[in-house]
Amino acid sequence: MRSELNFQLSPNYRQYLLQIAVYLIYLYDMKPLEKQILSFARLRNTFTVQEIRALVASISPNTPDATILWRLYDMTYRGALRRIGRGKYAIPERGVFSFSPGEKLCGKARAVMKAFPYTAFCIWDIEILNSFSRHQFSTTFDIIEIEKVAVTSVQEFLEEYAPPCVLENSLQHVRYDDFNQRRYIVVKSLIGESPLEHYQDVPIPSIEKMIVDLYCGGPLFSFLQGNESLTIIETMMISYTINASTLIRYASRRGKKKEIQSIMSKFMAIDVK
Repeated sequence: MRSELNFQLSPNYRQYLLQIAVYLIYLYDMKPLEKQILSFARLRNTFTVQEIRALVASISPNTPDATILWRLYDMTYRGALRRIGRGKYAIPERGVFSFSPGEKLCGKARAVMKAFPYTAFCIWDIEILNSFSRHQFSTTFDIIEIEKVAVTSVQEFLEEYAPPCVLENSLQHVRYDDFNQRRYIVVKSLIGESPLEHYQDVPIPSIEKMIVDLYCGGPLFSFLQGNESLTIIETMMISYTINASTLIRYASRRGKKKEIQSIMSKFMAIDVK
């Protein structure tokens, strides 16, 4: 006699599936709810849970109270909100991002300026990303981005001035252990009209440029695992003041305008057209 399979779910498993369903509904609803909370918060210095409950009730009266409380908790955990008392919140003040290259890195930059005085470039180091990353990485190297016509010449110059120096598209040939034993310089092409700043006389990338370049990826960021790039971008957007027009303009230069607009809507809870 053929045995029949019993597909009846146990009460515990049904409860488990119900919890998953509730969480998926929460994920679907959390983006508009977060945008509502942030839009409300920007109109005042501080706000209370009761005020948020009233706001949400006027817009979406069927929203469970547990969803509101969880959203506030999650936004506080990620740094989008700051808890300043029992049931009281505020938007954290965003700082201005600044990168101060070390003496050796400035020396390399000034050597390039002297040898190639009419060529646009910027210089930074990959360790900047560590302060934004969830998982700390040990990979270290300096980066010089310079006009495309000068990439090969600058790589050859730096290989003599401060070796070792490689082109970005040659990174795959460098052993991982070598990065820990010697301080490499990676030379890559600088995108035209890149948003740059200056530390003293040394050109450095703006945070808007770093965000877009991270999103675009490439050999320079190949050591980042999984969604680490998006984690770094989110932390940057939450922690520092971002010039939206500069960000969108550079994203357009790199053909990623719509994608960056989507990220701004998700992480900064603002819509940019």
